[in-house]
Parts: sequence; C-alpha cells; structure tokens
Amino acid sequence: MMTKTTAILASYTVTAADDEGGFNPFDGVTPDITVFGVKFENTITLILGGLWALCLVGGAIGMLLGGGKWALATKVTHSVEGALEGSEGFKKAAIATGVIALIGMIFGAIMFITSGGGGE
Repeated sequence: MMTKTTAILASYTVTAADDEGGFNPFDGVTPDITVFGVKFENTITLILGGLWALCLVGGAIGMLLGGGKWALATKVTHSVEGALEGSEGFKKAAIATGVIALIGMIFGAIMFITSGGGGE
C-alpha cells in the first residue's frame, strides 16, 4: 500500500528521470576546498604533506628494523624463525612504503576516472 508521500516521491523521481535523462543531484558538483579560503587551503596542504612525510619515515624505519632483524638472524644467530620474522616485517614495511609513496598517483587516478576521464 502506497502512502501519499511515497506516491509523490515516486512520481517526482520518475518525472525528474524522464525530463533530464537520469536524475543526479550532484550534477556539476566538484570537490573544492577553496570555498573555505586560501589560508585554510594552505593549512590543509601543509598538514597533509606533513602526515604523508611522517608515514614515509615510519615505513622507512620499519624497513630498516625488519632488514636489520633479518640480517641479524641470518648472519649472526643463524635462526630460521628470526629470519622468517625479519623478512616478513621487511616485506610488509616495503609494500606499505611503496603504497604510501604512490598515494598521490592513486588518488589522481581515482579522480581522473570519476571525473569522466578528463574529456567532456
């Protein structure tokens, strides 16, 4: 059973879709932080850049620790378990650091794809 509100919304949706070839409330809307002002935009850019750099440093530290543990286990203590643990830590840190380094390209590709490929 349809209520009045449901019937009105259904007819509006059908009408809007028929008139415009598909109703999209976000048609023509793009993300833009300049609306908050240049000072806010500069602050956000600095904060995101700093966080990105800290993540890269953290990944590099993880790689150094994992590589050191791996080398110590294989060269000094000859521990198979330690070598496996160190190599796993190094590999995880290396993958994480690679993803962090590529995050700009990943976001750029997502924005390119979702904006219609750049050509309209």
